[in-house]
Amino acid sequence: MRIQLISLINSIKTSQGYCAEIGFEFSNGDSVNGSVDFTYFADESQWCYDLGHMKKFLTRHEDKVFVDEVLTGDHFIDDVRSYVEQELTEGAKCPN
Repeated sequence: MRIQLISLINSIKTSQGYCAEIGFEFSNGDSVNGSVDFTYFADESQWCYDLGHMKKFLTRHEDKVFVDEVLTGDHFIDDVRSYVEQELTEGAKCPN
């Protein structure tokens, strides 16, 4: 199955960065959601992420490259931050 789309569902601020709930949509129409932790490393001036259990859905090299390009892209990180700013007063929670 090829990952066609990555969606941001939810995001919260954590002590290390952000926790975002994302969704993968596959070429066969199936989808799966899960949490991704984002941490900023100032000495490297870059965001890193931990897919947790979502790693098991990256079975193809092309999917790994696609997910990495999206999740490390400035636009995605900006969307995560914007979501946090909008949801601060609503107490959004990231699932475990």
